[in-house]
Amino acid sequence: TATPAGRVALGRAMAEAARAEGTATVAMWRELYENAAADVFEQASAGLRLAEALLDVGERGAETVDVLKAVVATAESLAAAPLAAQAADLARRGRLDAEVGVEPAATADAVLTPRELEVLRLVAEGLSNRQVGKALFISEKTASVHVSNILSKLGAASRTEAAAVARRRGLLGSAA
Repeated sequence: TATPAGRVALGRAMAEAARAEGTATVAMWRELYENAAADVFEQASAGLRLAEALLDVGERGAETVDVLKAVVATAESLAAAPLAAQAADLARRGRLDAEVGVEPAATADAVLTPRELEVLRLVAEGLSNRQVGKALFISEKTASVHVSNILSKLGAASRTEAAAVARRRGLLGSAA
């Protein structure tokens, strides 16, 4: 019979394997989160994955916020900076930063790279990824990656929203 710590380790291995295969469920992570209570770091790590799974299924309610708050608090109390950063990033990406109590992301002009600003200007002009790639002499896939990064950094759900945010923040300069 496995020890409680052994069962938690086995549960984590199984859940991570399912996650890698794309078959992990909220229930798997919730069970691991509850079973790992004896090891606060392990529970916080499982909580991060639980919150991620909840957000993946569109759950942005009290459970997700509470789990993320607990992860952040544990990470801060343990001085586990990487875990705290991952939880804060997840809260921001899930647009729960205010509810969780983490600092919002830095302003976009401080966060976007010069190349991302070039891509953003072209996106704001209505160019497709293929057209952006051609204009900047990069592949369509590279342009797509830049657009995804821009959307994430601006907290925008679409290219149109990213262009609107950029205009409001004055990121487009005289080029737009």
